[in-house]
Amino acid sequence: MINTNAIRKFLRNSLPNLAQSLVNSSYLEKIFFYPKYQKYLANFQNQLPLVTGNDGIIVETLKQRGIYITTLESLAIPGTKEFIEAVNSLMEELTKISEKRTSKFAIESNFGQLIKYPEIFSWGLENRLINIVASYIGTPIAYDTFMAHLSLSNGKETATRRWHIDNEDRKVIKIIIYFNDVDENGGPFQYMHPKISSSLLQKVKDKYHFFHHQEIEELIPNPKKDWLTTYTGKAGTVIIVDTAHSYHRGKPPTKSLRRAVTFGYLSRRPHQPFRAGRNLLSREELSLLAAKLPPEKQACVYWQDALPTIVKLIPKYSYLY
Repeated sequence: MINTNAIRKFLRNSLPNLAQSLVNSSYLEKIFFYPKYQKYLANFQNQLPLVTGNDGIIVETLKQRGIYITTLESLAIPGTKEFIEAVNSLMEELTKISEKRTSKFAIESNFGQLIKYPEIFSWGLENRLINIVASYIGTPIAYDTFMAHLSLSNGKETATRRWHIDNEDRKVIKIIIYFNDVDENGGPFQYMHPKISSSLLQKVKDKYHFFHHQEIEELIPNPKKDWLTTYTGKAGTVIIVDTAHSYHRGKPPTKSLRRAVTFGYLSRRPHQPFRAGRNLLSREELSLLAAKLPPEKQACVYWQDALPTIVKLIPKYSYLY
């Protein structure tokens, strides 16, 4: 008798790995995937938003360095006042939850909280942010991550507290906003200098591996030299970074909690779509959050609906930390 559950489990575990092997084949990359990506970029070259002034500086800095640091006040995105008030209220709720949790390394917002504070979800779709990200990525964008999170000060080096490179797409923009003052012991964002990251990628067997800090130091030729930047900052600090560009992590907090909000963006044809879609919300929940959005913004939210059928059949990759 055929064990259908065993077959489903096999496919769920094997298909993402097979798909990853195909997209990472140097031969297929050269003859198929990269030319297809170049064509995708070319199709939208004349449709990209025009960004000028400080927004243009952000895009150019991202192209040169992969990261740009600013503040909520300097960005002056419409709706920021309401956004800050909503996040601060939500953080109070997360703090109360954290007082009862000791095993997890972070407390993340859920659907019930996001629907209660819609200003958080909608702020990540403000026109200027979308235009900045689209101009850098070079295609229509997918709104893939939106969450408030409270990093617990337990010093655990796990999940995204380990060094890694995001692999959902060729360019992955994350916007990380501190909602409390973050010092060296409060879980600051750390970013490896891109040249060192490129050199490291030539050595490692699996570029998607999550490394403990000690492992990274052992791989770097001279770890005593400056090989990373630690981004401490006051509440309101904004980090705009291409997390597919270089190794990075959130340093484990040891003395104080870190309150932060993260937004993430990809192209609508990501290199590894089975690794994307990591907002943890169902299609029905997304529909409730996005119900009042105009069609062009709903397209950012429902980007997976437009994927080819064969791609939709690949189960999501299971991240084991």
